[in-house]
Amino acid sequence: MHQKKSKKILIYFFLFLLIGSINNYSINKTEFYKIKNISIKGLGDFENSKILKEIKKLDLDNILFLKSNEFSKIIEKNSLILNYKIFKKYPSSLEIKLEKTEFLARINKNGKMFLVGSNGKLTKSDSINKLPFIFGQPEIEDFLKFKKIIDDSKIKYE
Repeated sequence: MHQKKSKKILIYFFLFLLIGSINNYSINKTEFYKIKNISIKGLGDFENSKILKEIKKLDLDNILFLKSNEFSKIIEKNSLILNYKIFKKYPSSLEIKLEKTEFLARINKNGKMFLVGSNGKLTKSDSINKLPFIFGQPEIEDFLKFKKIIDDSKIKYE
């Protein structure tokens, strides 16, 4: 007799939940964890806004189901970024912290001047600065290995 009562109570409870959740319109209209605020810090205002525009083109519907590889593609495409961290601030914010690359040298490729970053990427540059100039067409990885050897030795890079 006791088992029949507990089964009836469980059945009534599940029916109550089922009917209550189907007919409750306020639950259907709420927007759980929609992203409302994205903040990017670490670069200049122009570069931050450029990255923010590209991120907003993504389908950013729910903070729980974000795909980090889509963010990685956008951020790693930028040659000024060395490292980045993406923080989800629940319930509706994203914070992206960027670390700017350090420029190590200048190089001339196909008649255009580029800056070599510590991330191994080239950034187009029109300004003349006091960085060392790389002659020839070496691989960037070889230059970064050479730079590491200089840093490990007693020779100053400047």
